[in-house]
Amino acid sequence: MWRNYLTVGLRSLLKSRTYAAINILGLATGMAACLIILLFVRNELTFDAWMQQADRTFQFQTYYTDPHGGRENNLQMAPYVAQAALRKDFPLTGYVEVRYDDGAKRVVYEPVKLVQEFRSFDFESPWEGSNYVLPGDEKAGPS
Repeated sequence: MWRNYLTVGLRSLLKSRTYAAINILGLATGMAACLIILLFVRNELTFDAWMQQADRTFQFQTYYTDPHGGRENNLQMAPYVAQAALRKDFPLTGYVEVRYDDGAKRVVYEPVKLVQEFRSFDFESPWEGSNYVLPGDEKAGPS
């Protein structure tokens, strides 16, 4: 029975070679594209899965233009001095900071320490209703 099916299939392929080649090539291309997409999606979903609390892991990237050559660079790191500004401007409750500790000579996981509460924005102009003195207006006093 299987030999009969194989014989009929081979005779059909040999009878219309162009049609068979187009069908086989299209099927192979579709399957290859599907496999490449599945591999890409799998890679994206399991990229940081080895880390503790991977669902709450973020990456900081720096983009700048080289002043000498004009080349645009992107780094997956930040200068050390940006640490204080990041902690102040992006407070995250319950999140973990991963960094290299020079004293311990290893990577450490520490809870993020908040230096302030979350900011509440009222979408007003920052200059309206302010009681602080702006830099350069020290002589004017509070408004």
